[in-house]
Amino acid sequence: MVASAGGYLDVVNALLNHGANLNEHNVVGHTPLMKAACGGHVEVAQVLLERGANINTRSNEHNESALSVASYKGHIDLVYSLLEAGADDLNFALSAASKGGQVAVAELLLDNGAEVNSSTFPLPSPLECSITNSDLEVTTLLIEAGGNINGAISNGNTYLMMAAGKGDQRMVRLLLENDAAVDVVMENGDTALMIACKKGHTVAASVLLSYGANLEHTTDDKRTPLSEASRAGHLTTSNLLIEKGARK
Repeated sequence: MVASAGGYLDVVNALLNHGANLNEHNVVGHTPLMKAACGGHVEVAQVLLERGANINTRSNEHNESALSVASYKGHIDLVYSLLEAGADDLNFALSAASKGGQVAVAELLLDNGAEVNSSTFPLPSPLECSITNSDLEVTTLLIEAGGNINGAISNGNTYLMMAAGKGDQRMVRLLLENDAAVDVVMENGDTALMIACKKGHTVAASVLLSYGANLEHTTDDKRTPLSEASRAGHLTTSNLLIEKGARK
């Protein structure tokens, strides 16, 4: 395990020649192959696979595999090698690559059949991973590959709402440029604009308004974007809404 993690090929070979268990698991379920994948040690991984290491074993803790670990770390040569050897968890690996900001690996996985809108529990979807990380490059790749930017995450929450809630105006603009629905309503009545306003994200709110967000959206309990901004004490955001014509 330690030799694989360190990339010590000669030591790995010696240990295997003396009967070391190449499919042993540590306390979290990592195998020598996963450790080699984490370090990007291609030759060690190839030896382990040639000797019979299980390529698709998953860890106990986060359901990781050698492919997902290599993808998260951005070890593209090792990802190539694992794919050629028959690694089969491409969808989970795509979320791992997206979470790690590894655009080249994500593109490779998509080219090899990873599904951009797949369910990848316990990781979030690829798009949720990249948007959470404010990664415009990976998000653009996923959108171009057919990522559903209007898919609901939970409680009616959308990717646009995620970006608006973070005040990530560049991501908000990217999503809207790619036809994200601007006025989707959550179960509690909130829209992306209301979320941005209650958190005082004035620039994000301005971008949403420029794409037609409903300035006067009113929830069942009579909340509006302006009331949310005012209640939270966000003067600049409140002034923006008033300047745009919000009723006081």
